[in-house]
Amino acid sequence: MTATLNERYRQLVLTVLVQLEQRNPYNVDHCRLVASYSDQLARHLKLTEEQRKRVVAAAEVHTLGVHLQMEEKRNPQGVPITALGLRSGRENSVEAREAEILEQILAPLEEYRDAIPVILARHEWFRGQADKLTPEARIMAVVDAFVDLATPKSHRDPLTLPEVMSRLKEQAGIQFDPRYVEGLDQVITSEQEQWGAGARARQFETARYRHWLSLGNFHRQAGETDWALRSYRKALDLADLLGDPWLRIQAVFGIFMVHHRAGDYERALDLLQHARPQVPEGRGKVRHWFMLMWGMLIWSSDKDANGEAILEEVVNGFEESGDLPGIAAARILLARMSLTKGRDDAGHLKRLQAIADLLAAH
Repeated sequence: MTATLNERYRQLVLTVLVQLEQRNPYNVDHCRLVASYSDQLARHLKLTEEQRKRVVAAAEVHTLGVHLQMEEKRNPQGVPITALGLRSGRENSVEAREAEILEQILAPLEEYRDAIPVILARHEWFRGQADKLTPEARIMAVVDAFVDLATPKSHRDPLTLPEVMSRLKEQAGIQFDPRYVEGLDQVITSEQEQWGAGARARQFETARYRHWLSLGNFHRQAGETDWALRSYRKALDLADLLGDPWLRIQAVFGIFMVHHRAGDYERALDLLQHARPQVPEGRGKVRHWFMLMWGMLIWSSDKDANGEAILEEVVNGFEESGDLPGIAAARILLARMSLTKGRDDAGHLKRLQAIADLLAAH
């Protein structure tokens, strides 16, 4: 597999995993967080660069086999597992099926092929297995448990960091390597000193925000207006809690698009008026996204020239800052709005060509 194909396949695997995680808000970002803490712990314990890369690669995808087995149970006909070309595994044990799935999906990638044994060993207990467990497997075991305990569940609130570390220390020498538990404790203490005691809670709240935003996008594309609005509003509440203007404007954009698609311009206007005080001045990305919505609303209110000029200015702003997602979104929406002039309008065709050129360039 060439380097380009290798990276594309890797990104495809990670994209599938993200989509699987987003089925449950309590799973969102789990692998990313485990990978981040595994990286920090590996550096703290001075593992070799090869070992560090191996445990991070394993952490990035360590729930893939579990998630895909859950998909098999949800879909009696094997979808989407059969669509991935996998054999049915319902006759196998959970452990055997996980090994089979990981081998079939990850083995083509060298960085993940070496990580498969680490993933499969993450649930092995330290007592009685110390001579068999690699440093990477010991890291994965304690970090995976840490993230799981620190994550809120549907049936309980997240444990505090002292409570989490107390639980892990109780199992030191039994389930976990004591040296690795102590190392993680030092990493967490250092993080708290750097970012404050609320850093862990903020990470999980941000993950929950992304879940509701993604869910809103899904329902909006499916035409399920009520569900989309409910999801976006949950995302907006979390953005307000976190006090993050960028998270907030993304949720506002989702709600705006629901109202705009329905032709409910009065609600769209009311939404933007309420959002305006929290939009910073200047030419930052939050301001650009706000003006993108404002331009669409003006254009839809029979003020084509003004709305078109605003959207063109937004495109220029995104291009000046090199914000590729912003450029793409603004150009697509500009082309969409220009459809009001007809499919054969020269301006509309020019904008479609600009989108095609952007896709070709990237």
